[in-house]
This record gives sequence, C-alpha cells and structure tokens, in this order.
Amino acid sequence: MTTRFNDLYGRGKYADATAVAQAALTLAERRLGKEHPETLLATSNLALAHQATGRYDEAETLHKRVLEKQARLLGENAPATLNSVNNLAVLYASQRRYSAAESLVSRAVEMQGRLLGREHPDTLLSVTNLAMLYSKQGRHSEAQPLLLRALEARERVLGALHPDTLNSVSSLAVVYEAQGRYAEAERLHKRALQARERVLGSEHPATVTSIANLATLHTRQGRYGEAEALFQRALDIQGRALGAEHPDTLLSVNNLAGLYVEQGRHTEAEPLFNRVLQTREQILGGTTWRRSMSSKSATATRSRSSGARCRRGNAPSVSIIPPHLEVPPIWR
Repeated sequence: MTTRFNDLYGRGKYADATAVAQAALTLAERRLGKEHPETLLATSNLALAHQATGRYDEAETLHKRVLEKQARLLGENAPATLNSVNNLAVLYASQRRYSAAESLVSRAVEMQGRLLGREHPDTLLSVTNLAMLYSKQGRHSEAQPLLLRALEARERVLGALHPDTLNSVSSLAVVYEAQGRYAEAERLHKRALQARERVLGSEHPATVTSIANLATLHTRQGRYGEAEALFQRALDIQGRALGAEHPDTLLSVNNLAGLYVEQGRHTEAEPLFNRVLQTREQILGGTTWRRSMSSKSATATRSRSSGARCRRGNAPSVSIIPPHLEVPPIWR
C-alpha cells in the first residue's frame, strides 16, 4: 500500500491517498501493533494526507503520535525521528506557527548536519525548510544563503531536474522577488515552472505553485494580463484537483480578487472575496479569521491601495502561494 500511497500523493491525488493511508493504518495496527515501524509509517502518511487536504487538527494529532513513539523507541536524534520533527514543523508552518516550526527545524538542521553530513538529502531538506521559515517571517537576507547552499548541493548531487532541486529553485525565486530582484526571480520562476511541467505534469500541485508564483511576480511588475491568465489557470486546476474548499484553492481565489483590485475592478473582486470569507467561515468557524479577512476584503473592494494582503508580508495586494516547506521523502 505504501507504493500506492506514494503514487497518489506524488500526483496530488490527496483524497485517494487519504483512503489508501487509512486502510494501510487499520491493517498495520491489526497485524503488527501500534508501535511497529510499518504502523508508524502508515500513521505519518495519513497525517500528510490530512495536512494536504487542510485537515490540520487531525494531522497534528497523528504527527505528534508518531514523533512521541519514535523518540521513545529509536531515540530523539534518530534519522526517522528527525524526519518526523520536520513533518510537524511543516504542519506548524502551514498554520503560520512560525516560532514553533523554526525551533523544530533548527534542531533538525543541527543534528542532521552532525550525524548525516551537510549534503545529505535529509539535511538539505531541513536547511531549505529553515530558509523558507525565515522568508515567511520577512527574514530574507538570512534565507538567501541557506537556499543557495541547498540549490548548489542538490544540483550537484541530484541533478537539475530532480523535484528537490526544483523546490530549491522555486524557493530562491520567492526570496529574490521579496528582495525586489524581479529579473532574477522571473528567470528562476520560469525555470521551475517549465521543469515541473516536464517532470511532474501540468496539474501537479508543485506546478500550480509555480504558476501562481509567476502570476504574482507579473502583478508586481504591472503585467496584469499575463498575471490574470496564470491566476485563472491555477484556480481552474486546483478546483478540479483539490476542490473548491481547499486552502490553496481559496488562496488562488483571493489572488485573483486581489489582482482585480489592483486594476480597479472592484465589482469583480468583491464576490470573490466574499466567496473566500464564507467558505473559510464554514470550515473554520470564523471568529478570528473572519474579523481579519472581512476587514481586508471590505477595504479592498473600496480602495486600490488596500487589496488582499500578501501572505508573505508587505507586498502589494495579491497573495502568493509560497513554496511549501518540504516533507521528508522517507514518509512517502
């Protein structure tokens, strides 16, 4: 079942991957017990599937269960335990719990570098995740050297078209863009997009991330026609592959609305903002998020200068889908 899960998860078929992971976990618990390595693998896979579909509470419970058992059975610094540390950090980053995520990833970087070596794939994954956590907090000057280190090592060890290498390309592009280095960012965004289409396919989630990132850059450059076509393309793919209520789909709706605000197309932006607001209220119950988002959406529909705020900080009115922190491949 692990092979089947790997295939589904790798192609972004998260609903199917969830069903396979749940079946594998049920079978492993019955045949092997709750602390067998295969059971923990199935538990972690199910957590990843829940995380990919936005079911963060369920994912956190499972990630913590795996981490606790591995730390007790294998040791806190065992490679598998450190990979689970990274898994939990990825989840925390998805929830914008950056301080907690940074603490976990910093520990993983230190221990993996010492035990596995600076260029081991697990170490480079943790280095990349730490860099992206810095970037998400606006600490781009700290993120850049880490991303360059990871990219250079991955190109040398894995090759230019390996998915991990392309993750590094995409991550570095985001940091360059945040620093206002648009020409360099565009070159890297296009490199990542073209390679991901070739290696992963046109509808893979990582490819969609590259589409949205390039659209955001074009918006910053005032290239609105190109940006709108790319945002709409990303939204169409996500609606089919992930569903209308998935967080990434909603972010793309918000992106498109923000682009409309940038062009003064407020009557087109308002229903999109309302769609995001209403869907998030239904999923999350609303309270804190509703107060924040309703204020932003209402303001955005009135004023070009106050559109949907950027997830990465102080950029203009569109958001971005940042390269997600990377999940240790051992659990796929």
